[in-house]
Amino acid sequence: MIGSGCFQPYSPILANDNRMEIEWLKFRVDPELREQFVQRDADIWTPVLAQYPGFIRKEVWISPDDLSEVVEVIHWETFEQWQAIPSDVLEQTEAEFAAAMGNTYELISGVRYQVRKFYAPGQG
Repeated sequence: MIGSGCFQPYSPILANDNRMEIEWLKFRVDPELREQFVQRDADIWTPVLAQYPGFIRKEVWISPDDLSEVVEVIHWETFEQWQAIPSDVLEQTEAEFAAAMGNTYELISGVRYQVRKFYAPGQG
C-alpha cells in the first residue's frame, strides 16, 4: 500500500547532480518477427550503446495485447552523455540492424524523459 509508507520516494539525482535521462522508443514490428527483432536488437544495438559512458541500462517491453508493438527504454546518466555517441556510429549500427531485419519494423515515436522520482521498497 503506497499510503502506508511501505514505499519510500527516491529521487535519482546522480553524483553530478543531473537527473537520469530516458530515451523512450516505440516500434511497430512485423508480429511474426517480434522475437527476432528483440534478439537482433540485443545482439546489435545494446552492445554498442553499453560501451559508452553514461549508459545505465536498457529495457525492452512487449505488449501482450499488440504483437506488433515493442518499446525500448534506455536509461542514461545525462543527456550530454547520451548525445555524445558519434552520429556515424549510430548510422552504422542502424545500417547493420536494418540489414539484419529488413523492412520489418518502423520507429513510431522517440521521446526524451527525465526521471523525477521513482518509488521502491526500503529506499529513501
